[in-house]
Amino acid sequence: MNDFAVANKNIVPVRRDPDEKSEYIDELLLGMVVEILWEDKNDFLFINTKYNYKGYVNKKDLIVDETSVNNWIDKSNIIVIGSYIDITQGTAYNTPVILSAVRGSHLISCNEEISKRTKVMLPDGRVGWIRSNNIKKKEKLDFEKDEDIIRDNIVKTALSYLGTQFRWGGKSSLGVDSSGFTCMVYLLNNIIIWRDSDFKEGYFKEISIDELKKGDLIYFPEHTAIYIGNNKFIHSSGVDSGVIISSLNPEDNDYKETLAATILKGASCFRSNTIEFYLQNNNNDFGMKN
Repeated sequence: MNDFAVANKNIVPVRRDPDEKSEYIDELLLGMVVEILWEDKNDFLFINTKYNYKGYVNKKDLIVDETSVNNWIDKSNIIVIGSYIDITQGTAYNTPVILSAVRGSHLISCNEEISKRTKVMLPDGRVGWIRSNNIKKKEKLDFEKDEDIIRDNIVKTALSYLGTQFRWGGKSSLGVDSSGFTCMVYLLNNIIIWRDSDFKEGYFKEISIDELKKGDLIYFPEHTAIYIGNNKFIHSSGVDSGVIISSLNPEDNDYKETLAATILKGASCFRSNTIEFYLQNNNNDFGMKN
């Protein structure tokens, strides 16, 4: 069996056990590449993501053909940034929809644009059209030189999820949990972080709350959030049923006392000892380096 596979649906559940009734622990989005570790019972594959999060995926939801996967790894070059976007058969407004893609999906650009739509290829080889303002090219980061720009982009990306519903195990614009939200915001800015609400050594440097800058993370018990400046943070809250902005300042109307009183630590990837980790992981990114 080929060592890699590509997600072939707009959202592919990643489960704790090889069973359709097992708990969601993560999601793959259309076009994401995963490493296949082994095949289990009931046609489930045990996979590893590029952010080193493992789980079980139904084989029918993936493309595993070696030629197709290698072609995808070599040519996939754009990411969907719109919330939920149709890929259509043609460029007219009334053309049939082939598939809808969520923010963070990966596609291949066919380098053709008509009527503000770009021609794209899906993982299964089908070709369609997507509105050009809802995609962006994959780009490498100058992690040290562009820190302020990256921080601004992280906040901008996070704000684009405002109002998104809470979904356990979710990582798409249709629903996110707290760590799925932070993971996707960083991935959309080409930074690989741990996809869970516990602090993991290597991905970040621990910092004090006083050291927080916009784009850094805040860790609470079983919860994580992105700091956006001025004592505010954005997070996906199960209690509040979605992505909201809250405050650490008791004088603000959106003060979140239950979280402010239980902060565990701040965390930042914008430190010298984590840049090397970032570069190493980005260069071992299942070939997706465009």
